[in-house]
Amino acid sequence: MQNPTPKGITVHVVSDAVRKGNFDPWTQPIVIRVDAEHRYYLQSKLIPLQNIPAALEESFKARPNWTVYVEGDLDSTYGDAVQAADAVRSARGRVVLLTHTIR
Repeated sequence: MQNPTPKGITVHVVSDAVRKGNFDPWTQPIVIRVDAEHRYYLQSKLIPLQNIPAALEESFKARPNWTVYVEGDLDSTYGDAVQAADAVRSARGRVVLLTHTIR
């Protein structure tokens, strides 16, 4: 019998600047939207895909919640949504993919 592989949990440390200010545990997560023209929007602001990780890392410095919603327009491609999710992961964020309900 082998020893089990150790497992751990991800921990995000909030900077001193955030702790000294007003701490809001209910801070809304960040949203990245992908459109059909292969454009990415971070909090409704157009941003090149390659700039997303650095922008997220900067934003995470002042946030206790590192969750990022990735939302694709109805006619966006799955590949673009995956690239956005990869950009979030490279910034050590937690990805939540949103889908549209078709009725």
